[in-house]
Order: sequence, then C-alpha cells, then structure tokens
Amino acid sequence: MMPSKAFLLLLACVLCLAVEACGGESSGGKSSSLPRDAHVAKFRLGHAIGSDGVVVGEGKPLAKGDKVYVSFAIVDAQPNSQARVTWVTKTGGAKMAEESKPLPGGAGVVSFAADTTSWEPGDYVVETWVVEPGARGVRRLGTSDFPLGPARK
Repeated sequence: MMPSKAFLLLLACVLCLAVEACGGESSGGKSSSLPRDAHVAKFRLGHAIGSDGVVVGEGKPLAKGDKVYVSFAIVDAQPNSQARVTWVTKTGGAKMAEESKPLPGGAGVVSFAADTTSWEPGDYVVETWVVEPGARGVRRLGTSDFPLGPARK
C-alpha cells in the first residue's frame, strides 16, 4: 500500500523541524534557539610563532630543548571563557605543563608555548580545553600528538 499524500507531507514537515532543531539551516536561516558548543579552529603546532600570533614552522621535527608552540581559535565559546592547554606524555599521561589564557574577542587566535628542555625524547600530546563560566565548566576540545626527538647537536 502506498503512503497517502497527507502522510508524506506530515513526514516532510517533521524532518524539517528536526533539522532546524539540530542547528541546520532552513530557508529562514540558522536556528538561534540552541546554543552551539565551543570547538577549536585554525589549530597549528610548530617551531615558531608569527607576529600575528599564529604558529609557523609546522611539520619540522621537534627536538628536546626546542620550544613547541600551538595556536588556535575557540569558536562559539561563552563570553568570558578561557583557553587552556595541557602538555602530557602520550604513554601514562604525565602532565608536563599547563597554561590558561583569556580568549580574545571574536574568532581571534590564542597561542601557547612549552619549553621541552627538561622533557625526555618520546611521544607527547597537547590537549586543548575551554573553560567556560557557569554549568558548562571545563571541557576538553581535542588533542594533537607530536614526537620529541633527541637534543640537537
């Protein structure tokens, strides 16, 4: 038996409402009834930082004693939020360093540096976090692995 035209129309309306409730776009624009979750954009990890605060020198091997830089933007964060990075060992998760900074206005980039002078060669992870006021609190947004080689001669 074929579904009736009324049933198909009702199904189409329900699907449109579901897409709108999930933050999708309809002909009326984006939904503003649901808050969006904060997320990382423009993530970079490398050897140096440019005058604009964005990391440069991506993809080059890192060595013990190098400074390791990360830069990123956190999009859709609550006002008065902070960015936090935690540098940990990949095996065991031992914390090597942690730092927090207020988020710049708009989709501005925030940058951090870690001094690896006391770190042993091995695999490390930088974790990106957002610290939002209120009930949302502290949430990990992502991670990036990187190897650290022996000191340069």
